[in-house]
Amino acid sequence: MNTGAVKFAEPDALIPHAVTPNDTSYSSQWHHPKINSPAAWDTITGSEVKVCVLDTGVDTDHPDLIGNLVLPGYNAQLRVDGNVEDAHGHGTGTSGVIGAVGNNNIGVAGMAWDINIIPVRINISNTSSSAYISTMAVGIEWCADHGGKVANLSYGGAQYSTIDTAAQYLRN
Repeated sequence: MNTGAVKFAEPDALIPHAVTPNDTSYSSQWHHPKINSPAAWDTITGSEVKVCVLDTGVDTDHPDLIGNLVLPGYNAQLRVDGNVEDAHGHGTGTSGVIGAVGNNNIGVAGMAWDINIIPVRINISNTSSSAYISTMAVGIEWCADHGGKVANLSYGGAQYSTIDTAAQYLRN
């Protein structure tokens, strides 16, 4: 090094290829390479974190989700445990993006392959996917009271004080 003939010296480490799941539709998930999911999966593919998905419910028998669902879940519109079946598909899709079981030769891979997804249905009915701000807040608070650390709310409404207050409750 003192002669200037050497810029640096380091071991020639063998680095494995980034994790690529074997899920049948993984190749159609354009977002994973774009956000560098495979590099993250080299470090971690899941955790014991409880994630509440406040949406139109979930297909509780979905083969790519069933291993990560924490049931019965909650129906915030009816204010009852359970009754979270998805009549619209959006909540199931959102749950899949977050936590479809990865590397299981089925469907797609979620961001986290082994995570606890708690479905919280907030839409007003099987014929409408709309949800009231007050129902969203009830769902967020229920999530907090049942150990949820993350709440995904795929609706507008962040500008409402009701949502901000419920989100603060979850953060606390």
